[in-house]
Amino acid sequence: MDIYSDTPLDPESNQIRMLQIQPSWRPSSTIKCNLVRVDLDDLDADEVPFEFYEALSYTWGDTGNEKRISLNGCPFQVTRNLHAALRRLRARRLCRYLWVDALCINQKSVAERSSQVAKMSSIYKKAEQVLVWLGGEQDGSRQAIDIIDRMGDEGMEDWTPRSLARPRDLEKWRAVAKFLDRPYWRRVWIRQEVLLAPHIMILCGDKTLNWSDITAAAAILLENQEAFDAIASMVSPHTSGYRKIGVLEGLKEIFEKQGTLELKTVVFYHRDCECTDPRDRVYGGLGLCGSDTGVVIDYALSPAEVFINTTTVLIQSTNALDLLSGCQESSRDLDLPSWVPNFDADWAQNKLHPNPYTVKDVAGSKLPAQYSFDRQPGGHPVLTVKGLAVDIVAHASPPINRDEFINDIFDVWRDFASGRAQVWATSYGVEQRRSTFLRTVIANVDFSGDRPSDQLLHDLLDRWDQHSGIEDTDTMPSFPMEDCNSNFTNRFLEVVFRRILFVTAGGRIGVGPDALRPEDLVVVIFGASVPFILRKQGGHHTLVGEACKVQEGHLKPRRKG
Repeated sequence: MDIYSDTPLDPESNQIRMLQIQPSWRPSSTIKCNLVRVDLDDLDADEVPFEFYEALSYTWGDTGNEKRISLNGCPFQVTRNLHAALRRLRARRLCRYLWVDALCINQKSVAERSSQVAKMSSIYKKAEQVLVWLGGEQDGSRQAIDIIDRMGDEGMEDWTPRSLARPRDLEKWRAVAKFLDRPYWRRVWIRQEVLLAPHIMILCGDKTLNWSDITAAAAILLENQEAFDAIASMVSPHTSGYRKIGVLEGLKEIFEKQGTLELKTVVFYHRDCECTDPRDRVYGGLGLCGSDTGVVIDYALSPAEVFINTTTVLIQSTNALDLLSGCQESSRDLDLPSWVPNFDADWAQNKLHPNPYTVKDVAGSKLPAQYSFDRQPGGHPVLTVKGLAVDIVAHASPPINRDEFINDIFDVWRDFASGRAQVWATSYGVEQRRSTFLRTVIANVDFSGDRPSDQLLHDLLDRWDQHSGIEDTDTMPSFPMEDCNSNFTNRFLEVVFRRILFVTAGGRIGVGPDALRPEDLVVVIFGASVPFILRKQGGHHTLVGEACKVQEGHLKPRRKG
């Protein structure tokens, strides 16, 4: 029996279904719900059975071992996490009206999913409040919520670092770390749901928490991140959720001020979130971008088609080609043209510049983008761009083993650069060669996203001198990474991931994707802020990835003595 046949939705209207949760005095009784069809444009109509509704924000959870509810008088299977949420929200006396995506949308209908997901921005905006369901009580969540609830009180900024350092408080903070590491914080859809919400209430088990309390706690933890991360690493391999909350709050402030977010911002910030359907990397944030993005929600399209269409729209709307920085050969898991980022792949390697949309020009070209699209029948569309081929890769360093110690990883690049110094450093003195190498291995950007300061470089060069013994003009001796400035070492570990060092035929040293090889071209593409590596294949080129070649800048003389 088709439960949804009693409430068909007109795709040309603003109709949605609302979930009516029937009351019960017995917590263990079967959860009984009905679907009610309403029009979002006419919620004040006499036939609408509620004065207000709420929207649920949650993770679907494991689809195995589902629980049964009654929906429109028929048995219906839901995930255990949703079942727990409905039981928690069911009232004793009155019906409660809730919008829940898994129940209010016929998930088996591709056309309905496409139409209804496009309405989600209106659904969450018009809700009385958004209820964030984090799941049942576990892993000391009650204690964690009590601590988070108090962290916004006066004096807690001073109390927090003292408590983090006390061994007797360790279990409390482990509970906080587990609470902030729940899967909810990593989910794609929550960003849209939270940003659109007029008011947010967080629920976990029978405890509640205001959104303002958890954002205040996240801000304090960010100030004490080194101490808290040491504890969080004991309970999870993931980045602790307080950073995700900080990103959410930052985006929420921008959204409330501007009323919309740019599509490129949404896609970029979704790259490290989790979702079941790759298409939701794009669709999960369209509600934040206004109605004129140029991307149409259509679940009949494949993920590859969605990513191609989105990339085309982004290039045309920004009239720039910086999005190509997200293209790396090692993430070619989908059948995509080389110029289209795989938005479902972790862009962890895209760290030459932490945000490719705000990076200053380092390619040496400030000419506007010149491009065209050629949609070939039965094949991938081709992107034609204009630019300059500036050099050819002549030598590439050995691949990096990420399991090695940082000293060993650094030495692979140092040995390579030293051995090829006769190619790239013939006109350099010792200090200039070393400073150019140091700039190159961090892509001339420090861990905070700024250009490396003279002071940072001077400190590194001083340490190099101290461990060199003598100033050898032909080699770069072993460099002590373990006691370097963390600003440098952390940035180096970002850059080295899936990258190699290369030397060009023209005597340049640079960093590029680990898929590059000799004979590849180093090019400057008009309208892009970084150079790229291209590979000639037949009558066209494929994009291998972004690159960085450091132009030696002026470095103030060091004071010695």
